[in-house]
Amino acid sequence: MGKLTLDIPHALSLQEARQRITALVDHWHRHYGFQRSWEGTTCQLSGSFMGISLEAVISILEDKISGAATDPGFFLRKPAHKYLSQKMAEYLDPNQKLEEILRRDT
Repeated sequence: MGKLTLDIPHALSLQEARQRITALVDHWHRHYGFQRSWEGTTCQLSGSFMGISLEAVISILEDKISGAATDPGFFLRKPAHKYLSQKMAEYLDPNQKLEEILRRDT
């Protein structure tokens, strides 16, 4: 099966980008049961959503977040890409405080 890839640019410090992506990954863990493990600025995720097993890698770079995940298939590819892009852009938006994002995501 192929991979779903995305690159989301950001203008945050590496530390703040890591903090925000960690918060997003923790959200996915709490709400969907995804397991996660970090090594430096790279996170491995695994779990299932809507009966589809998913594996993903998210890397936090100086100017972007780079990700690759199991392709969920033709019918879910576009919605999955849209959701991931929007969610990461929301969490990486420097005009939004992380606390406000987390409050909306509970």
